[in-house]
Amino acid sequence: YATLFRSMVIYHEKGFTRSGGEKRMLAALADAGVRRPFVNSFVSGYELDFYWDDERFAVELDSWEHHGDRRSFEDDRERQEKLAMAGIETIRITGTRLRREPRGVAMRIAAHLYRRRGARAA
Repeated sequence: YATLFRSMVIYHEKGFTRSGGEKRMLAALADAGVRRPFVNSFVSGYELDFYWDDERFAVELDSWEHHGDRRSFEDDRERQEKLAMAGIETIRITGTRLRREPRGVAMRIAAHLYRRRGARAA
């Protein structure tokens, strides 16, 4: 499945943001020295908030305001499963966590990226 889905990658510009949360995330990543991801990119049929192509790693921002109903909850889980089938690991970061600990969030993302690079090299 990963080969099939990998061929369906389409990108927006790297700097396209829609929210204050996305801008906060980019600032936290830059402050921590994390390489800038693609932002709001279409990958395997889904628009991802942040995506690092080399590592096949995505970060989605979650907030109750945008994901606070049953349908959204179910859709997000199906989406994450399909992305995993395409070889894309996805983690979710809440807006609250990003506001409370931006540096910690960015450092954990850096650790995920490091781990993914090692896994792809092996």
